[in-house]
Amino acid sequence: MQIHRHIAEFDLQQVLRLAGKAPWTVLEVKGCGDVRKEAIKTHLLSRLNTHGVLSVGVHSICYAHTNADLVQVVDAYAVALEELRRDLDAGAFEGRLDCPVMEPVFTVR
Repeated sequence: MQIHRHIAEFDLQQVLRLAGKAPWTVLEVKGCGDVRKEAIKTHLLSRLNTHGVLSVGVHSICYAHTNADLVQVVDAYAVALEELRRDLDAGAFEGRLDCPVMEPVFTVR
């Protein structure tokens, strides 16, 4: 999958991983240094949204998706992952977000 190549291109393999097999994959996010995984996921999903892809981190490809849809998703990831790498390297990560960090609704006690 081309998204895997973009994750590697921006050296984000320790932070992001697509788990599962096509046509259904899930985005796994880990923290990076002092940056929380929730902040990283918020950053990535908000950037994907900005570039026309609404996602919660699950990819469910079906026959309704056209080649143009798939290209749009891969292109959005390329831009969003480049921005993620840049902002992780710049520091003060959560301060660079343009929205509140998405927090889990449920937690294990």
